[in-house]
Amino acid sequence: MIRLGLASPGSLEIYTFDISPRVNHHIEAARKNAEAGKPYVIQLLYSPSQSWDADYLTGLNQYWKTLGEKIGKPAAPITVPDAASFIKNRAVSVRPDVVLKIHPWR
Repeated sequence: MIRLGLASPGSLEIYTFDISPRVNHHIEAARKNAEAGKPYVIQLLYSPSQSWDADYLTGLNQYWKTLGEKIGKPAAPITVPDAASFIKNRAVSVRPDVVLKIHPWR
């Protein structure tokens, strides 16, 4: 929404809804870390398929390469095992002020 100009970073609030207590606790822990000034690192993995349409794959790759650029900066990705070398991976370190805009709802 920020990238498309539909929201400004200062006005956007996100409320999550998940029935899993584990997910809600994870979001709460991320918020506590953000309150302490720590970013949240997102690992962005995907495995492209050779059967996908070339135009679709081009668009997906472009989207994936820029995903998160408005809310953080590049970070070190986790290491993917050699047996999974077909998996593309990158990571984004999300700024604490952005993480604090996310609220778990139960």
